[in-house]
Amino acid sequence: MFCLKNMRLSIVLLLGIALLTQSCATMNIYQGPEMNSDGIAVLKVLDKETSISNIDGKATTTLAIFAIKGRFEQEVTLLPGKHEIVLVHGGWREVSSRAVYELDAQKGYTYLVQSKTVGKSTALWLEEEKSKARVGSILESSNEPVVEAAALDTYTSVYSFLPPRETGWIILKRTYGHLNMWKEGSKEDESSVISITDGQIPSFKNEKEFIDTIEEKSTRAALPERYKSITRKIDAGDPNDFCYDIYTLVEDNNAKRKSSRTNMMMVETAYRRCRHKANSNMATEISFSHRYYPGDKDLDFIAKAQNVFSSLKYK
Repeated sequence: MFCLKNMRLSIVLLLGIALLTQSCATMNIYQGPEMNSDGIAVLKVLDKETSISNIDGKATTTLAIFAIKGRFEQEVTLLPGKHEIVLVHGGWREVSSRAVYELDAQKGYTYLVQSKTVGKSTALWLEEEKSKARVGSILESSNEPVVEAAALDTYTSVYSFLPPRETGWIILKRTYGHLNMWKEGSKEDESSVISITDGQIPSFKNEKEFIDTIEEKSTRAALPERYKSITRKIDAGDPNDFCYDIYTLVEDNNAKRKSSRTNMMMVETAYRRCRHKANSNMATEISFSHRYYPGDKDLDFIAKAQNVFSSLKYK
């Protein structure tokens, strides 16, 4: 019986390997130009935990090799021109951080993939080897620490802004026109979140119609079984700019938390909703929220939110 079980196990393993090999053989693998070719560019990684997973929609290695090595390729060649490059930090068991860049590669240049890990998050970026200048445009990222808050004022291809100048901010998810940032507070279960979202809107005749429509949609999205509204204030701006501020204070009766506490938490949120000045069919909502237990209110919350809002600029 023991031998039969082992035989069955061996057959299953062999079938698994065969299927894996077959799937790898049919994968669309990136094949860069030969290293000794004239007029090429080189991209290489310095960090052992980081690798290049994808170039222009093609994986840099097969699943079988990835499983054995525990990572994707760490050096590739590129033809001159624009390429979409996917970088990952972590190995076979867990990819913890990810970044997607567009790089306009120049012939004869070598580009380095740099990284900086803060806690469980890793920032990934590209540098030209000789000048050490940052290159490439960020398209997406996830689990990225903000390591240079004063300098990193460009977060998507749609807009730029400056986050609060505090350590600990993490970009949970960044895509075209959308961003979520999070920061753990110094007190138990405390946290702060910044969120920015772009969206298409119809043409409105006046600011009141704009405010009424956006407000009606946002009110429908609330979860009354979880949140109890304490305060809600709307401060309309200049009637000509289709831009207004909202302040809310709610009780959260089902907050996610690390501690074993079960009492409700407070969520204080400031919003700014604006129509794009150059595109009347696009609007942006930026929000800054603080979650805390009663008695732990941040007295500087409004000032922090206004500083973030005032730094927001469309490109």
